[in-house]
Amino acid sequence: DYAKITEKNIFDENLKNQYVKVLKEAGLEAYLYGKNGASDEIGVKAPATPKESKDYFRDNAAAIVEKQLSDLIFKIQMAVSAGRRKDQLSTTDLAVGGVVAAINDIIVSYYTDTISLTGLTTVSIGVNKGRKDVFDANSKDIYAYQYSALLDNRTCPTCEALDGKVLDEKAYKK
Repeated sequence: DYAKITEKNIFDENLKNQYVKVLKEAGLEAYLYGKNGASDEIGVKAPATPKESKDYFRDNAAAIVEKQLSDLIFKIQMAVSAGRRKDQLSTTDLAVGGVVAAINDIIVSYYTDTISLTGLTTVSIGVNKGRKDVFDANSKDIYAYQYSALLDNRTCPTCEALDGKVLDEKAYKK
């Protein structure tokens, strides 16, 4: 039945809430890792996590999940609409099987292309935000920053070229 496939609440609130929780916690865990690492590097005690940073990860996770699930629902609805048109033109019910297969492909490719990258991005943002909070809290004692890239087979050319560069405060903030 096409109507059930296109219902707005195709993803229940529990799924949405769990996804938000996972993204928020991943961001905060990465934040703590970045904050503690930066504190160790400059030899200071890690500052308390500001409320704004905690709120950022909560709000960002909720916005990402809302956008991603809305996009996924839209893609599914388009596949169902296409299946309906085919079904109306055909005297058989073969289009429903095609729609189910298309929905499966949409979900798999959406996970591969979008959702899996979200975790990587969330962790990267968390680490960098944690480091930034420490550096901002201690900016009067920092005269320069040295870029340090993880050099492996996945390092991009830009990061490889920046590895080891030392930047003053003004150049760093650019």
